[in-house]
Amino acid sequence: MPSFFKHASNFSLNQPVMSNIEGDVHVAHHWISDQVPAIRNWLNPPDSSVNFNAALETRTPGTGQGLLSNPEYLKWKNGGETHMLWIQGKVGSGKTVLSTTIIDDLNQTPKPGLVYFYYFDNRDNSGSKSNYRGFLLSILFQMAISQDNLVHPALHKLYTTCKKGSMQASLTQLENTFALVAKTAIQLDYIVLDAVDECTHASQVMQLLDSYQESFCVAVTSRYPANSQSCLNIQLDEIEADLSIFLNTRLGKQNWTPSLHKEVQKALLKGAQGQFRWVDCQLTILEKCIGAKAIRKVLSKLPRDLEETYMQALERIANGEQKDDAYHLLLWLTYAFEPLSIKQVEDIVTVDLEKQSFDPLDRPGDLTHMLYNIIDSALVIIGPDNIVQLAHNSVKECLISSHNLGLSSGLLEFNEKLANEVIAETCIIYLAHIPVDSVFHWIQFPLIFYSARYWHAHLRNIHFKSMNQRTKDQVIDKLLDDKKPYIESWITFCKPEMHWSKAKLATQLYYAAAAGLTHDVHQLLQSGYDVHAQGGRYGNALQAAVVGGYEPVVHVLLEHGAEVNAPGGEYGTALCAAAFWGHCNVIGVLLDHGADINAQCGHYANALYAAALKGHQGVVHYLLDRGAHIDARGGECETPLCAAAFKGYRDIVHDLLEHGADANLQCGHYASALYAAASEGHQGVVHELLEHGADANARGGEYEIPLCAAAVLGHGEIVHDLLEHEADANAQGSERFITPLYLAATEGYEDAVLDLLAHGAHVNTQCREYGTALDAATLWGHGGVILALLEYGADGDGTQSAEHGNRFSREAAERLKNEINGEQELDTDLSSSAVKHLSKEIIGLEIGNPYKHLVNNSSGSSESPSSI
Repeated sequence: MPSFFKHASNFSLNQPVMSNIEGDVHVAHHWISDQVPAIRNWLNPPDSSVNFNAALETRTPGTGQGLLSNPEYLKWKNGGETHMLWIQGKVGSGKTVLSTTIIDDLNQTPKPGLVYFYYFDNRDNSGSKSNYRGFLLSILFQMAISQDNLVHPALHKLYTTCKKGSMQASLTQLENTFALVAKTAIQLDYIVLDAVDECTHASQVMQLLDSYQESFCVAVTSRYPANSQSCLNIQLDEIEADLSIFLNTRLGKQNWTPSLHKEVQKALLKGAQGQFRWVDCQLTILEKCIGAKAIRKVLSKLPRDLEETYMQALERIANGEQKDDAYHLLLWLTYAFEPLSIKQVEDIVTVDLEKQSFDPLDRPGDLTHMLYNIIDSALVIIGPDNIVQLAHNSVKECLISSHNLGLSSGLLEFNEKLANEVIAETCIIYLAHIPVDSVFHWIQFPLIFYSARYWHAHLRNIHFKSMNQRTKDQVIDKLLDDKKPYIESWITFCKPEMHWSKAKLATQLYYAAAAGLTHDVHQLLQSGYDVHAQGGRYGNALQAAVVGGYEPVVHVLLEHGAEVNAPGGEYGTALCAAAFWGHCNVIGVLLDHGADINAQCGHYANALYAAALKGHQGVVHYLLDRGAHIDARGGECETPLCAAAFKGYRDIVHDLLEHGADANLQCGHYASALYAAASEGHQGVVHELLEHGADANARGGEYEIPLCAAAVLGHGEIVHDLLEHEADANAQGSERFITPLYLAATEGYEDAVLDLLAHGAHVNTQCREYGTALDAATLWGHGGVILALLEYGADGDGTQSAEHGNRFSREAAERLKNEINGEQELDTDLSSSAVKHLSKEIIGLEIGNPYKHLVNNSSGSSESPSSI
């Protein structure tokens, strides 16, 4: 039975969020008081507060005053005509610290606006801090979570739409939610972006922010000039005053003579060329010198720029006793797929590549001392949360630049191919030396998860012919040998098998295919492995290779006789797996080798259904062109059209309809594509379906009709679209004869209530034992809905259900009165006029309520609902 009273357990009369968008009054429902941790885990936004706090700790008091007093900055800060402030400065000029200074200044200045910020950071090899999505996730989360730890209703709705975190939100969904949150702001807020030049999609970031000039004042730092002429510009050319403050502070901590102090300051200011980073690197070296003679020797050989500074640091490494460890670690920090902790770094340098061994007893003791003893601090730092990272993005740029591929200093060659080989080999050795029966692997061996997840990814980045023989042998002899325990370590911690057990261990061939190792697959087949062998999560080696999108492996397996239509595995067939993961090239290979395009695939029905369900528009097109049946049945949603509608993929819905999909085909649990889209809140899909002839009154589904589903779930725009396409405003859903108006009133969705009333919904319809819409609204204290219903003629004294009706009106009025006068018991039954009076009284107290202007004035007149 449907639950028609979802808010019954958390009744509240909180202040609504108000906004006026394009002339229409919109009421966003109450900020949600729970689920912040769940939403944070779901979005997983990059945490820029780490960068902020790190920069704040390095900021020298007194610096940045030149910027804060700059007329352009003050004009921007005070909300001038230009909303964008662009601060340009060369590499190492202190832009990150200046961004932090701006944020700190805005937070300490009395003003109505809020401050949001983001630090782009290329040093994070996961890419989350250098792409558009990471920026959007972080800013949206900051905006949509209040200082009281409440969730904006737009973000909560997105969370609900995405099955409470079981699905990842698309970029379009995130942008739409950002728009809703931005438009409900009641003041001009600030966004500060640092190092936008390190963003891989900087144009998308700027395009988004340009669309909200009325909502935000935006400050940007970059090494490059602004593309737009419509922004305020500040060039960081003259920063000698800040450099002097910085130098005086650092040098003041040294027990040097005044003359030596001046000598050092003069030399560093002369060579700085406006770069704090260069000065900081030289000071780090000078502070280690013993005596004036050593200091003057360093001053006499100061590097000309940052690049030369880093080259000198690399030369010091090359001349050190642990140059191999340092070199390998630099390769890891530059090319690893994830940030590395100090504990992981400890195990990286403990792995002995020459002896092919790893012994935990060989770990160094003092981790910090160990790190800075083998690598110059000009290159590497230990950041917040004990994350080891390159000291600055310019270090990474220097290391990977083409003219640094070969170093005459004796340091080994530095390039991506060698890095992938070193990292892969380190991971394999590490996994091969982990005891499989240990319970606390992840505590005792902190590098194990990285090793298990990524060793094969690093190997795939190397051309097999260029791989050294030692690495080739290790893959077959160690990790892929199903007669040895090493493969168990990999599977256990990589989890390519969701429910792995020793009894279900697949073949060596299967895991080589799952890892995308073409040469190893070929070698194993040549040695006699059965290409048809069953086992593993994906059933066989072919499906395992298809899931990863490893086209060369798929070719090898098919050439050795793999059955292209073999049933089994998680996706039923290899073709369905390829469609689910969007591997269009692999789909072509499979079809060219005789794959049945319409084969049934169990849970995912067929290839077209799987592609539609996952939103792969290109795959949908390709499958249709190759002859896929457009209305083939199967799967939870029954048809490809219903699957795409349920997920909200409007473009795919459009394509399927244009190719002849039946818009009114029944879809089992979801009744129809229209019902699925309406219940999930996908307005664009609803519009597309209605324009292609979907029946707005088709029956089926939990709430029986699309209009009831949209009304109870708060999709006001969809309610309007359905009504405009002749949906019956008085249709009754379910065996309890609940109307759309009653459901919207129960949940407090004022916009839907007004739309239904304007389209002829009967205001006094009895919903069996549940009473009328007015009973529901008054019971749950939805003040705006109460008044809207009364203004449309709702009868508070009408015939009520014996089971619930009179109690509804009495209890509701008592709640409303208690909100005003405190806990007072009512002595008599309340008439319609009493309910009406108390309703208006409590509504009049709601700050910013859009129906406040409807409360009777002294002459007893009121505006009509049509004027809203």
